[in-house]
Amino acid sequence: TRKLDETGLRAIIMDLVPGPDDCFYNYSVYIDRRGEPLAELAMRKLRKSPPFYGVCRAAETAEPDRLREPTIELLRRIGWRGVANVEYKLDPRDGKYRLMEVNGRFFLMQGLACKAGINYPLLAWKELAAGVTGKVARNDWDGIWINLVDDLYYGSFYRDIEKLNIRDYLKTYIRPKTHAVWSATDPLPFVCHCFLEIRKALRAAVDPGYRRALQGRVRGMPVDSR
Repeated sequence: TRKLDETGLRAIIMDLVPGPDDCFYNYSVYIDRRGEPLAELAMRKLRKSPPFYGVCRAAETAEPDRLREPTIELLRRIGWRGVANVEYKLDPRDGKYRLMEVNGRFFLMQGLACKAGINYPLLAWKELAAGVTGKVARNDWDGIWINLVDDLYYGSFYRDIEKLNIRDYLKTYIRPKTHAVWSATDPLPFVCHCFLEIRKALRAAVDPGYRRALQGRVRGMPVDSR
């Protein structure tokens, strides 16, 4: 938020929005060259790596209708075209959604969108390469997108900070799933990812300084505030 301070100069006011990771919502949309939304999908982040400020490691589809109108209006006002992923956080202090950022790229949770019937890269290719446009509606798939290795690693390393209920944590694993990295037809990226996280975990186990540095990144963050 911008305001004029007592000297008349513009100052940038930043606010740290409290609340756990499942308060983060994303409203994704593809806007064609005429300014019309061709596809839309709301998503809710469940866990992040590291917690509070990291990237998403588990997410689900969502239906926050309150986000559609402000998102489309914002993108139209700035003349946005193509894919956009607008992030909000539900502020537990007053129940309002706070705008965090606009990402103008294909986002990390792309697999979740595709599973829900929204293939943003294909929409972009059709419009820009084939000159074909048409609206696409989401299907009724109600599952979870998960970055398996990160979820296991960060869920164990930061368990005292996240304060996750083990029952709620395991519930996500019995839902229909789509994976960020794992694929039975192409397992090599998953194997490489496992190797990197195992190496990180071993270093944290034998190097107290490195372990304290990792834990210190989120110490004091209000991740469990409601």
